[in-house]
Amino acid sequence: MIIYLTGSPASGKTTIAERLAEREHGLVHFRFGQVLTELIRQNHQVTQEGLRQATSHVSTPDIVDQVNERAIATCEQFRETNSVVIDTHAVTTEETGFRITPLSVAQMTRLNPDILVCLTSQPRIRAARVKAAALGRPPLTEEQLRTQALLQESLVVSYSAATGIPAYFMRNETDENLHSIEAELLALIRKG
Repeated sequence: MIIYLTGSPASGKTTIAERLAEREHGLVHFRFGQVLTELIRQNHQVTQEGLRQATSHVSTPDIVDQVNERAIATCEQFRETNSVVIDTHAVTTEETGFRITPLSVAQMTRLNPDILVCLTSQPRIRAARVKAAALGRPPLTEEQLRTQALLQESLVVSYSAATGIPAYFMRNETDENLHSIEAELLALIRKG
């Protein structure tokens, strides 16, 4: 089972992916942001927090494309033996607004996830999460948070429409939501 897990920053992607990896033996958690940071460090001195602050200056579409190719290679490597969760988001905050650096339709077809999962939550909840653990994420207004989420969700709709891969939009605002999402995704993984 290949799960493409996305959503706006602070929607809970990494938390969900880490919890799935803890509960499902052998699950591969591909951390897009971590791989991106490693590639950028080859040419720049930057932490993941620093990357979040200076995305437009160091995270070029070419580097993002390299990470996309690594995600595809990971799926190809483990598709027959392990479940894989790709933890990512293609919408980044820039000085002048937002940037979308998506997978191409050809790349999404090669990645070939079984499902697309987009985590959602209200702007005020994501703002509180960022405030509690900024990790380099810039504070955004409620309108910016709403726009960011809309862009990310629209991209998932586009991926699903272009490839025929089912898309799930899961609200992650409470601990109860978190447990429900985890249970539903574990059931899908185990069902294969």
